[in-house]
Amino acid sequence: MLDSVWPLSDTMETRLFDLPRARQAAHTDLLLPYAARHDGYFGLGTSAAGVQARIAQLDLRIRNALGLLGGAIYDRGDSDRYVASIKAGTWLDAALGAAQTARAGVPEAQRNEAIVQAVEQAIEQAVENKDFVPGPSTANALVQTQVSALWEGSGHLGLSPAKPESYTGREGFWTVSCNDDVSDTDPSRWRSRYEQGVLSAPLFAGVLLDDVCMFWNRPSVQKPAIERLQELPILLIQDEYDGATPAPGAMRMFALLPRAQLIYVPGEYHHGLFPYMDDCVDLAATRYLLGESLGERQTDCPALPLQQDAQALQKTGPLGAASAYLDPQEAERLIRRYKRSIHP
Repeated sequence: MLDSVWPLSDTMETRLFDLPRARQAAHTDLLLPYAARHDGYFGLGTSAAGVQARIAQLDLRIRNALGLLGGAIYDRGDSDRYVASIKAGTWLDAALGAAQTARAGVPEAQRNEAIVQAVEQAIEQAVENKDFVPGPSTANALVQTQVSALWEGSGHLGLSPAKPESYTGREGFWTVSCNDDVSDTDPSRWRSRYEQGVLSAPLFAGVLLDDVCMFWNRPSVQKPAIERLQELPILLIQDEYDGATPAPGAMRMFALLPRAQLIYVPGEYHHGLFPYMDDCVDLAATRYLLGESLGERQTDCPALPLQQDAQALQKTGPLGAASAYLDPQEAERLIRRYKRSIHP
């Protein structure tokens, strides 16, 4: 069983170039409409296009800081954190603009420090007044956390001296990835790919800058040929908007495996889908693991509602999707704990 599929048949560059486009698609098709459906909670407006327009108008430094959205697009449980990060960006943009105006007369050598102090005073005041999100929204604490993450994680939007970065955990990831396959080492071609990525997925093209494999020696192992898998009854599990192992690559892989079967969830963006806490994906995958055939080559399962959608549905009646678990709450707790170990 392969859950959230990285296409073994593709080159390193093809696989990586799918990432920003997949994340942009999830952002545009799922998460912006989600924000717009719950303006009363997030305070970003009732139009997905309007939310995107607000992002486009942010100070460039804040848009760069919003690169952390790529890390929040792995897990459907982070949908509120994702949208709260956008709200945090709009709040910081206003605070930064006010600070720059107020400190315009400060000598240039001290100006950045003065702006940082002014923004931090605004943050302290907003914390005290609990008004990161105006009105009665309970999202205030979540947005406060994301304001701090954006502000501190970006070195005060580049206004303060950069702190040394630690790549704890990433060294192992890149050692395995770069040793798995041959990578293009031509910087000019990577520059071209990055420029294309900026045009098609401006918030997420930065993932293409993370590729250290262009500086890697040729791998010491040879990637097995895809033909070795073609006679195996493999089960693939994939959703439409996976931002870590994008669906286009998974579907290319599926097309090359005539004996494989696929469980597919349109309208979902979670990486590492199984267990999914439903009675479609989980039951079908369990049947496969018990040696049963799924019958159809592809089984489509409905996406579960996101957090605020689920709460809205609960107010009108019980949710339609049944659980495959005797104790759904305990199962969800354990599953989320497990999945946190495979997400950034």
